[in-house]
Amino acid sequence: MNSKKKLSIFINNLNHGGAQKIASVLMNELSSEFEIFLVLIENSIVYEVPNSVKIEVLGKKNKSNLFDKFLNVFRYHSFCKKNSIEVSLSLLTQPNYISALTKIFGSKTKVVLSEHTYQSLWRANEKVYATLKKIIISLLYNKADKIITVSNKIRLDLIENYGVKKDKVVTVFNPYPIEKINSLSKVKIEEESNNSFNFVTVGTLYHVKNQELLLRSFAKLKSENIHLRIVGDGELKEHLIKLSKELNIHDKVTFVGFTDNPFKYLGTSDVFVLSSNNEGLPNVIIEALACECAVVSTDCISGPREILAPGTSIDQQLKDTIEFADFGILVPIKNENLMAEAMEKIIEDSKLLNNYKEKSFERALFFDAKNSVRGYIENLQPN
Repeated sequence: MNSKKKLSIFINNLNHGGAQKIASVLMNELSSEFEIFLVLIENSIVYEVPNSVKIEVLGKKNKSNLFDKFLNVFRYHSFCKKNSIEVSLSLLTQPNYISALTKIFGSKTKVVLSEHTYQSLWRANEKVYATLKKIIISLLYNKADKIITVSNKIRLDLIENYGVKKDKVVTVFNPYPIEKINSLSKVKIEEESNNSFNFVTVGTLYHVKNQELLLRSFAKLKSENIHLRIVGDGELKEHLIKLSKELNIHDKVTFVGFTDNPFKYLGTSDVFVLSSNNEGLPNVIIEALACECAVVSTDCISGPREILAPGTSIDQQLKDTIEFADFGILVPIKNENLMAEAMEKIIEDSKLLNNYKEKSFERALFFDAKNSVRGYIENLQPN
């Protein structure tokens, strides 16, 4: 007889994305504690799913209208009831809304929401959307039994700006298989060999990640023997390729595209750079640290400060200075001059570079899955 508690992990899809990657890790790490069901809105899976996990797809093919989305509330409620699901863990906005709505319709399942977004910055310029979102989050999130946020800054945002009850919200950092990531970083890149000082960035190519800032900063560097790898795909790829040519740096920039193992590029680079305008908890900074790579990052909300400068206030955000933090360099958002200055500094100062590289793996271990999963297990226990 199976004595494990039944846990549903509910997410839009298991396609490429930070939250999807975390869902994949959680399925593996929690399988010894729970009988796991993976519930998807869309039938799209690229990450590995353990054989023991049962998969359910809620959405119907070619149905994405508002009515069908609302029907997913009843579909998920029915699924949990039919399968005697004791705990539901949802990730990302739509699954979070659906899960919380099932409580309004009488669900007995413990509902735990995982919040990966700093909501106050998400589509903040759309006033109608922002106002409606504030009402929805205040109403629905308070119906949930628990909300797990991936950073302390996100936790405070929900409490202070959305009226979510303080005792419902807890921060648990994302779990990462640090040793596995480090091992994958040792894979050789056969198609490329250079003796340059190598910068790298990894992520979807779209405006929030602001790879344009990185290209403009890289173009300002005075050092000659340097190279930049951009790992990832997205809607801005052609624009960024064109910009690299306009800046006359195209011969020093490689657009790698998407790869199943970005860690080998982190492992063979000197410095990872994050140029984002905002984040939740940037997985890729922790992955870069796990690959023993030095880090330069914008001091964006939220995440980089909590990872690289853990002893500082999360309310602090740089405006016009560079900060040489304990585990990496922080620079203000949207400032190509200070980003370039930080990048130039770490090229010139080998002692600084080596110091960050030497401490990187040690810092990454703080986020190792075995540490974070304990927090998940504690908060996922049935009522």
